[in-house]
Amino acid sequence: MRLRGLSPAFHSAAEAAREDRAFALFLAALATLPFGWLSPLGSLYDRAGWTDIFIAGAALLWGAERLRAWRTSARLRLEAWHVALGLFLLLAVVSAAFSADRRSGAVNVVLMAELVMAAVLAADFGSSYRNRRAIALVVMGGALITAALAAVALALFYLDVRTGLIADYGELVPSDRYARVKAGFYKPPLLASYCIFASAVIAMKGNGLPRSWRAVTQGALAATVVVTFSRAVIGFLAALAVRAAAARRSPVWRTGAVLAVATAIALMAGLTLGTLELDPTQPAELGYRFSDEGVRYRELTTSLRTAGDHPFVGLGPGELPGSDYGRPVRAHFTPANIAATVGFPALAALIVAIALIWWRRPRPTEVAIWSGLLGLAIDGVGQDIDHFRHVWILLGLAAARTPDDDDSA
Repeated sequence: MRLRGLSPAFHSAAEAAREDRAFALFLAALATLPFGWLSPLGSLYDRAGWTDIFIAGAALLWGAERLRAWRTSARLRLEAWHVALGLFLLLAVVSAAFSADRRSGAVNVVLMAELVMAAVLAADFGSSYRNRRAIALVVMGGALITAALAAVALALFYLDVRTGLIADYGELVPSDRYARVKAGFYKPPLLASYCIFASAVIAMKGNGLPRSWRAVTQGALAATVVVTFSRAVIGFLAALAVRAAAARRSPVWRTGAVLAVATAIALMAGLTLGTLELDPTQPAELGYRFSDEGVRYRELTTSLRTAGDHPFVGLGPGELPGSDYGRPVRAHFTPANIAATVGFPALAALIVAIALIWWRRPRPTEVAIWSGLLGLAIDGVGQDIDHFRHVWILLGLAAARTPDDDDSA
């Protein structure tokens, strides 16, 4: 495996970035996804990062270019899913207007506008093979750096050096034998979710990456997602099963993939409806029991109750709709979190947007991208993924038009 094999991808990415400043900023946003450090927007929103700044800059430049090209074929072609996402955002604005904390609501509406814009940008930029190659190259770089950080974090942990690359144990049993890695992310589940996204991008068609580099990156991502000890491992494995079945085109493999997805969903539901008693250092003592006293069960049921109490506008964007013995918490179930914060109409608008993207998807179906979205959706059964930047970027790549043949040369 040599760097020389990546030269065409580097050249293509540099050329694409040089010719389109908005795309260059979009690539910078992708490159900074794995790093939540030293954000200048931290005082405005505690989870804001450099990615937000670059997406905002890319959106401004992209919008200015589209306005200049309004009378030409280069203007944005408005599609049904754009309208559905616009309605979703409009309903979030209405929800913020009724929110008890209007400042927080306004800040979160800005974040939601950024997320919607990230999907629109990804769909537009992802419509050429050259741009896809650049996107895949940047994501691969971020994935490899993240995997390296994870390895460093574990090495320092076993040397008894505590760093910010390691998170607390959450619901797991603390031990000096293993650690939950978060690398440059705020928490391990977010890192694990990013691994699902990156794995899908590395596997997508027309990415121009050498097979050896793709294989190494996929292996690094698989190792990284495991050491997060997060539920997202289940979605990651389900996505791999779908891609494996698609590659082999066998009824047996297709049946296996269906069973894998069904098992993954059942596992995620079981982890919410019951309590897993797990010490990774003693797997023989694994235990599980159904219980309505589990934290995730309380979070879900109280969030659903909140959604029922505020069905049209929710509590407001960014609010914590659940309760854990009086402590406000997230729903940790994406549909419930959206319904409880911005209302059922907004949830319906988002579902319609995703359905429209699926309905108008290019044929043959881009299995890598859609398997990644499936893996993220499975992960969304156990956590709130609606505010993850990479989720919206992958959704935008799914909406990208089929790249033209001229770009594929």
